[in-house]
Amino acid sequence: MDKNNPSAIFPILLWLLVSGIIMAAFQAAAEKTGAFTDVDTAAAGAASALLIPAYVLMLRRWKLPAYPIERKRPLSRGPWLLAAGGAGAVLSLLYGWLTAKLHLSEYFTDDVQQHFYSAPFWQQLIVLCMLTPVCEELLFRGLVFGSMRRKISGWKAAVFTSVLFSVLHGSPIQMLYAFPMGLVLQAFLHMEGGLEAPILLHICANLASVLTEYILR
Repeated sequence: MDKNNPSAIFPILLWLLVSGIIMAAFQAAAEKTGAFTDVDTAAAGAASALLIPAYVLMLRRWKLPAYPIERKRPLSRGPWLLAAGGAGAVLSLLYGWLTAKLHLSEYFTDDVQQHFYSAPFWQQLIVLCMLTPVCEELLFRGLVFGSMRRKISGWKAAVFTSVLFSVLHGSPIQMLYAFPMGLVLQAFLHMEGGLEAPILLHICANLASVLTEYILR
């Protein structure tokens, strides 16, 4: 593959392949030994832990900075990161409120997410609030958007990336949330000029969701 003309499909296929293999291995181990009661969370964490260094290496080899030129920010990086963290928590809580208000859970089921929430709390913090957000941002805002931006305009690449981010979340109730969240993540990538802001926003969004579920359980 030409590192100067990278494909957005390859890192997604790698994610699907690695996640599928690890999930199958963990499910087989669970059926054989009965040792795993939280296969989905454990498999997601293992896959993310393997993919993060691979994605970092791909970003470096493909020379895909968040933006090709240094952006002139009206604010220093600190306020942008603080704003990103706050936006993530607020958006997550707002979506949770809307889901309950509109009774979306009565129309759409989300068994995978419920399996995630059934894992031990410490495991949710590590996997859902650390490994998964970092892995997904390296993949979508880093590799997918970075490679698409070399082929089409920036706003088209942002929308395309957000659509993929939504579709690959799988369940309808997550897709409803993931597309607008993807656009917000792209906006912070644009405003801050680096992956730190979307990563922090994603971490805080997941953390707010996990903490809310734990408190209300």
